[in-house]
Amino acid sequence: MSKEEFELVVEQTQRVLKENTGWRTRWAGYASNIRDSKPNIEEVRKRFRERPPLRVYLNITSAQKAKSSVNFDLRYRGQNVAKLKGCKDGKHKLSTKGYYERNQRYFRCNIRLSDEAWDGKKAGEFRKFFKDHDRKRIPNASTKKKNVEHRLESQFLTEFSTLEHKAIRNIKPVRFCGVRFPMPTPI
Repeated sequence: MSKEEFELVVEQTQRVLKENTGWRTRWAGYASNIRDSKPNIEEVRKRFRERPPLRVYLNITSAQKAKSSVNFDLRYRGQNVAKLKGCKDGKHKLSTKGYYERNQRYFRCNIRLSDEAWDGKKAGEFRKFFKDHDRKRIPNASTKKKNVEHRLESQFLTEFSTLEHKAIRNIKPVRFCGVRFPMPTPI
C-alpha cells in the first residue's frame, strides 16, 4: 500500500466515524458500566494467577456484568478453551462447556470440565495438558485461517507484553485489571 493509499483510507475512516456517531453513545455506556464494575474485577482478579501458556482474557460484556463473580475466557494460542468463573470468595470454577468438541478438534484435548475448582486436581490436569502440548509444539489438528489469526494475535500480545529484548519497542497491549482485554472498535 502506498503512502497516498494509506492516507486515503485514514481520511475515509475518519469521515465514516464522524458521519455515524452512534458508536459514541454505545462506548460511553461501556465506559460507565466498566468503571462501575472495576472494583469487583480487581477484587476477583487478585485471587488467582495466570498460568501460561493459558492466557486469561476479559471481554467487554463480562467486564460490564462483573459483581461478586467475573467470567473470564481462558485461551490457548488465542483460542478459547475454557471459561474461568472468578469469585470474590476465592472459589474459582473452570468449565469447558461449549469448548469440549473444539478442544478435541484443535488440540486433541479430551478433558471435560464442569465447574471444577480452579485449584483442584481436574483443573490442574487441564492446565498441565496445555503446558505439555505447548512444550511438544504439537500442531493444531485444524489449520483454518481463523485459528492462524488468533494464534498470531496471541503471539503479538505476548511479545508486546515482554519487558526486555522486545522485537518491537514502545508498544503494549491493552490490559484491564491485569488481563488481556480485547476492545471492540466501531470500525
